[in-house]
Amino acid sequence: MEALYILLGWLLGILSPGITKRISDYYKKVALERIIISELKDVKIRLAGIPMRVHPAYGTLDRGILKWVQEQTHDFVDFMSEDYDVERFTAVNLEDDNIVAGIIRDWNRDGIRDNPAFHFKKMEISIIDSNLINAEILDNNFLTKLLEIKFQIKTYNEEVQSVHEYLKMTFDSNMTDDNHRIVRQEIRNKNYFISEKAIYIVKKINHII
Repeated sequence: MEALYILLGWLLGILSPGITKRISDYYKKVALERIIISELKDVKIRLAGIPMRVHPAYGTLDRGILKWVQEQTHDFVDFMSEDYDVERFTAVNLEDDNIVAGIIRDWNRDGIRDNPAFHFKKMEISIIDSNLINAEILDNNFLTKLLEIKFQIKTYNEEVQSVHEYLKMTFDSNMTDDNHRIVRQEIRNKNYFISEKAIYIVKKINHII
């Protein structure tokens, strides 16, 4: 019997470090996922409102966009911290077609302008980037989704930088009228692309948070 106790003690001595490490890694993984999700939620809030900036400026806001933004922002509550007309948002009742049609018409009428210029901000995920050194403790499925989001944010940021460069060109007095028209069309295309990319990223974030 004494030999059995000695043998059990020996086995526990061998297994304990492995068990301890697995428990430690589990809690580290939970903490890391919590940090990542927190930052992704912040990114989502900042991206979800972009379609509401772009589409009214071109007179193309529709019910689908309005409803999507409502769903992504807790009935527009997340816009409280943004520079939006809060009363206008909170008054939206998407169950009443007549009210929605009137609100969309007013938004498009009031928002539309010639050659709109948006100073989009790049999406920073510095907390996530600084913690990816521990990515090996994350589940493969979680990590795959996270890396896809990182790639899409990188693409988004590149487009933001690109549209900023095009906006600078509009101040070039030496540019011909034809080239100005080309540049303005490119800006329009990129603004729409940025809006679509914002929607796409939010959808990807929803799969992980």
